[in-house]
Amino acid sequence: TALTLLEGGKKLASGSLDKTIWIWDLDTGKELKKLEGHKSSVTALILLERGRMLAAGCTNGTIWIWDLDSGKELKKFKGHPGEVTALTSLEGGQQLASGSWEDDTVRIWDLDSCKELKKLEGHTQDVKVLTLLEGGKKLAGGCGRTICIWDLDSGKELKKLEGHTNDVQVLTLFEGGRKLASGSEDNTIRIWDLDSGNELKKLEGHTGMVSALTFLEGGKKLASGSLDKTIWIWDLDTGK
Repeated sequence: TALTLLEGGKKLASGSLDKTIWIWDLDTGKELKKLEGHKSSVTALILLERGRMLAAGCTNGTIWIWDLDSGKELKKFKGHPGEVTALTSLEGGQQLASGSWEDDTVRIWDLDSCKELKKLEGHTQDVKVLTLLEGGKKLAGGCGRTICIWDLDSGKELKKLEGHTNDVQVLTLFEGGRKLASGSEDNTIRIWDLDSGNELKKLEGHTGMVSALTFLEGGKKLASGSLDKTIWIWDLDTGK
């Protein structure tokens, strides 16, 4: 249910419904380590920037921090009443942002004390994906069918990007962080201008939820993966 790359793409961490995290060697395909102890399924993973640590969000609302060298749990904490669906690292790994579908909030955590620093509210739908903007000054989240932009210093919502007709599943930045691509359960990809908040393009063609996006050729093309079992390559100038 969750994947994240480690060591510059040499290894992969996978979180599962069986309450474990497995670490894989991508050259050999072999399992290197299994992280066990979670009391519920693992639904979100993020590699922390300040060291060889991994954060895991679970369906029971807990967040676990693991040491990847030893495979041992370093700490765990809880604030969300239910499933943690999104994680992203802040402040060079000193803080962590978490999103949930249960309480429809984003919470900011200090990783040394495990204390909640801030709660971002205002949206009324589940948060499934988070990504940093403007070098970590702002945060974007897929909140149901809306994309919310928050100022991290004040904790205030700055704007909403509206256009999708079903839940936003994936977000990725391009053009130096000036534009954002979003994939949704409405089977479309939308391209947004972050300064104006305007939708620039709608890419249509998938017949299933768009679950993965990555840019190619320096942002000139976009690859999208979908539950329709296809991968599409898009020309962003033409939208085709």
